[in-house]
Amino acid sequence: MESIQEPKKNAGRRKAAKALENSTVSKDGLWRTFKAVPCLVQRTTGMFYLRKRINGKVYRRSLETDVFSVARERIPNKVKELLAELKAATMAQPAPDATTTSVPKSTAPVTVGDGITKHFSRLVAGPFKKHTHRYHATCQKRLLEVWPQLPALLISEVTEEICLAWVTKERGEVTPNYFNNLLSFLRQSLDAAIAIHKERTGVLLSNPTSTIKRSPKRRRGSMDLPDVATFKKILETIRERGSRQAEDCIDLAEFLAYSGARVYSEAAWVKWQDVDWENMELTFRGDPDNGLKWRQPGETRVLGINKSLEILLRRLEAKQPNRKPTDKVMKVIACDGQLEWACKKLGLPKLTHHKLRHWFGTRCAEEGAGAEVIGEFLGHRDGGVTALKEYIEPTKKHVKKVALRLTLAD
Repeated sequence: MESIQEPKKNAGRRKAAKALENSTVSKDGLWRTFKAVPCLVQRTTGMFYLRKRINGKVYRRSLETDVFSVARERIPNKVKELLAELKAATMAQPAPDATTTSVPKSTAPVTVGDGITKHFSRLVAGPFKKHTHRYHATCQKRLLEVWPQLPALLISEVTEEICLAWVTKERGEVTPNYFNNLLSFLRQSLDAAIAIHKERTGVLLSNPTSTIKRSPKRRRGSMDLPDVATFKKILETIRERGSRQAEDCIDLAEFLAYSGARVYSEAAWVKWQDVDWENMELTFRGDPDNGLKWRQPGETRVLGINKSLEILLRRLEAKQPNRKPTDKVMKVIACDGQLEWACKKLGLPKLTHHKLRHWFGTRCAEEGAGAEVIGEFLGHRDGGVTALKEYIEPTKKHVKKVALRLTLAD
C-alpha cells in the first residue's frame, strides 16, 4: 500500500508547491492568497481559511487544517455551510413594515452552481435527441472535474481572469470542437446565474466569458482518397481474402461510396421499403430513437438514385429474393476492418467509412456536379459550403485530366 500511496502524496506536494509559487502576501503580511484557488487564504500561523465576498461583505471561515490539499477539498462544503448560515440569518430577520420601502424578493447570494443547475435543467427539458442529452451531461461532468470550485463561486466574483485561467488549461487538453462546446456550456451557465442575480438584486452583471474567443477548427490534411480503379482493387482484395462476411462488407463499402451515406445513422437503417424505384429515390430515416444526424427524430432525407447505386441495389435485390419490405438492405453495419486490412496489404493509405463519404463527394465533383448539389446529396443544409470546404478533394489523375483539356487562350 505504501508504494501505491506514495505517488499520490508526491503529486499533492507538487500541487501545493506550485500553488505556493503563484501566491501573494497581503500588505500587512498576515494573509497569503493563491491564484489557483481564489477563495482560499492562509494565515501566517499556517491555518487555511475560506474567504468569500457576498453582497459586498467579506466573510472568513476557518477550514481547520494547515494542509493545502485538505483545505482545497473542504472549500465546497464550507461554502455551502456559509450560504446556509446566511440564509438562516436572513429568514430569522423580522418582516419589514408595510410602510417601509420595498426590498428585493430574495437576498440569498447567487452562485455559479445555481446557473449550472438552471441551464442544465433547461437542456434536459429541450427537444434534443438522447445522445445529445448524454453529450450535455458529459460537458457538465468535464467542466466540474477540471474546475471543481466553480459551483461554489458567487456569480458576482467570477472575473475574466479566473475564466482565462480555465481556458489556458483546458484549451490544450481537448479538441477544438470539444473545447468550444465546453465554453458554450460555461457561458450559458453564467448567463443563467446572471439572470437569477438580476431577479434577486436588480443588478445586471456582465458575462466574464463574453470576450473569450472560440478555438479555430483544425485544418485537416489530405484525405488520400483512391481513384476509381484503386477503389475497385481494394474491393477485389477483400473478395480474394474469402472471409465469411467479405461479400457483405463489399456491398456496404460500395453502398457508402455510391450514396455518401453516414454508416451508423443512415446506411445501417435503410430498409427495402425505403427504395422507391418508380421515382428513383432512396429515403434515409435513421435510427428510430435518434433519427438522422442534425435532424429531429422522425425527419427524413431523400437521395436520388444514381446509376452506380442502382446497379448495386439491383444486385442486392437478386441476392435476396425472399426479402420483405421491412428487411434491412445491408447485412452488416461495419466494414472498416476489411477496408483497413486490404489497404494495408496493398500499401495504400487507410480507408474508413467516413472517407467513403468524402469519396462520394469528390466523385460527384469530378463528374461535374456543383457544390450546392453535392451538399444536397450529402444531406447538408448550408448551400454547399461544407461540401466545398470539406468533401471535395480531386485526385491527381483528375486534376491532370482537366489541365490537359483546358484552353485558356486561342
